Amino acid sequence: MELKIDSRYTVISYLKEAAYERIPEFANDYLAGGCNSEINLERNTSEIREIQLRPYYLRDYKSISYETELFGKTYSAPFGIAPIGLQGLMWPRASEILAKAAYEHNIPYILSTVGTADIETIGEFTQGNAWF
Repeated sequence: MELKIDSRYTVISYLKEAAYERIPEFANDYLAGGCNSEINLERNTSEIREIQLRPYYLRDYKSISYETELFGKTYSAPFGIAPIGLQGLMWPRASEILAKAAYEHNIPYILSTVGTADIETIGEFTQGNAWF
């Protein structure tokens, strides 16, 4: 698979701005908003920034693998696609597109309880390898 990188989006904030130009305003508000006083929006960002990675240089690494085992299944990466309610508001058939991509790349896909695709459809796209 050839990786194509769009030089217009060198940081996530540029990609976010471009996406928000294409998504209806009410859907942007839903996606970017938080509950009540939205305190967790700030907390999530500040707490993840407190994590510091400490690289180890000049070590003899025979092989590197991102594979992660979770609930008895081995995935290709230690992350997945998180549940987002009403994904179809952001992009038509977003749930199905993301579920198929997750299956093809062997990462978890989690369907939201307010998803815009039914669990049976997602089950077909992921061969039953999705979470709810």
